[in-house]
Amino acid sequence: MNCILMHKNCYSLKSLLKFLVKSTKSKYLILLLAAAFVINSKLFAQQGNNKVAFFGLGRAVLQQTQLSGKALDSDTSNAKQANSGNTLIDVGLNVKPNANTQINLIFRAKNEFGGFYGSGATVNVRQLFVKGAIAKKINYKIGDIDLKQSRYTLWNYDEEGRVNESTALSMLRDVVYYENFYNKNNEWRVQGAQTDFAFSIKNIIQKWNSQAYIARIKVASSAPEMLINGVSTTIDQSKFLTLGLNYANTFEVAKTSSEPSTFRNPVFTVTGSTKLQTDKIEAKLFTEFGQSTLEYINTTVPVNLKQGGMMEVGASIDLKKIGLVASASFRSVSSDFFSAGAQSKRINFNQSASLFPTIGNDFATRETNLWDLSRDTRLYNRNLSQRLMNYNPRYANTLAYGDATPNRQGAVFNINYKHKSEIVDAFLQANFLSNIKGEGALEAKNYQLIKTGANVNIDKILESTRVFKLSLGFGMDKASRNGDTITSVDYLSNIIDAGVDAEILKNTEILLGIKTIKAKGKEYIPVRSGYNQIENFTLLKDDHKETILAIGLKYKFTKNIFVALQHHYVKVDDFGKDYKINQSFILFNLIY
Repeated sequence: MNCILMHKNCYSLKSLLKFLVKSTKSKYLILLLAAAFVINSKLFAQQGNNKVAFFGLGRAVLQQTQLSGKALDSDTSNAKQANSGNTLIDVGLNVKPNANTQINLIFRAKNEFGGFYGSGATVNVRQLFVKGAIAKKINYKIGDIDLKQSRYTLWNYDEEGRVNESTALSMLRDVVYYENFYNKNNEWRVQGAQTDFAFSIKNIIQKWNSQAYIARIKVASSAPEMLINGVSTTIDQSKFLTLGLNYANTFEVAKTSSEPSTFRNPVFTVTGSTKLQTDKIEAKLFTEFGQSTLEYINTTVPVNLKQGGMMEVGASIDLKKIGLVASASFRSVSSDFFSAGAQSKRINFNQSASLFPTIGNDFATRETNLWDLSRDTRLYNRNLSQRLMNYNPRYANTLAYGDATPNRQGAVFNINYKHKSEIVDAFLQANFLSNIKGEGALEAKNYQLIKTGANVNIDKILESTRVFKLSLGFGMDKASRNGDTITSVDYLSNIIDAGVDAEILKNTEILLGIKTIKAKGKEYIPVRSGYNQIENFTLLKDDHKETILAIGLKYKFTKNIFVALQHHYVKVDDFGKDYKINQSFILFNLIY
């Protein structure tokens, strides 16, 4: 039996576990347990067994930040400089006890800078799940799971405030994504169980895929425990026809807290697509339609049950030879459509920033800006919300809740282009929408949302082996409504993203980035009750500007190990109350 040497004594894993159970400090218990797993598993692997694999991440970041500007001229109550940072390591184990079972476990050890001799250090379990297959037919996963369905039932939409963002400004955003378990698949990280299976019926069904899940969204406290369960089925009848069904039900469990009222929010949609394709072209028709229900039970005041619907129909064409994909669709999402799984936002605008949260002698909350959104993990949300969350129209107004934004209908156009030699990839998205019914006025608002961007790989043009890339992005978000001096709306927000990545020496890149936003005009923002009903509107008269400049160096030791040094300059002008933020940081990151 493998053993571990500790203080001149040799312990088997069994005896070591007995020792750990007697430990009174949980963080040391977890740390020792992690060491036991790592050392024993490594010895096990060295004996020629491939049932254990190691993976993980290490990161260190050190930041020095200064706040200045006219808004702080008479401020004697708030700090104007902050030093922060941390170092951490995630140790992951992927254990396969047999061909049909896999255990995935990540231990994390983290130390905030400023903590000495273990002060401020934490050790915990970051991820744990078990997955496998039953009779090689039915897959299952229990523990930490990632879920998504359709864009109207369960979908983690990207946050606002970026359009083809530069590498310089997205570097800390990547840290935020990792910390919040966000990925490119728009999945929500939850804890629960899921299962899926697939089969076919000769000459009838080419492939039938189904998944089912149940997960806990919120533990019981002053409010009841919240769960979500759902089912998705996709049927590929042939290479020409695909049908699907999605069902997601978010609900609170009665009697799990002293609060008697609960809510339930079942949502279902039906999808379908048909396509024709050749070696040169693929043409597709697609649709999705469905209904939501929002019901509050045992409330102290009467709350009407709400049912809403959505519908989308469109067509797309893929010109394979030239790398062009275009689509056009019509979308309608009713004002009463509510889907906790699809309309919950990543950004919690009720949360204050971690750096310089207040400003002025009256300790007024400093509004979250684009720079905060690019780096502050504290502002991000991991849970589904049982009501529509607050939003800031400066950063997203037309589609504040993604494609599932309620009370919107109209036309949507998309064009994507990718050069066959990867010299250029570009995109254009245009949304021309309006309210289905007026909000706060009889007249409906009209919305225009345009996003476009391109990446130009100049190194491909020059046939160079060194990276030289230019990135560009532009977004326009406009809302308007006819009416008198009170009810009229005219609000416009423009955002620009641009950046350069240039490998000036082997493995050494200079990074440049710029982001600007200008928001001006008059808009009304809905104020909702705890039962998701519009109670009032907040008048926003805006004249807001933000500019972010970034410059830095990045050195790559290997493909998965790099160190970066950057400086960010941020200027915010809000009705003449301007302030500036200067931050320098060092980031070391390794993946193994």
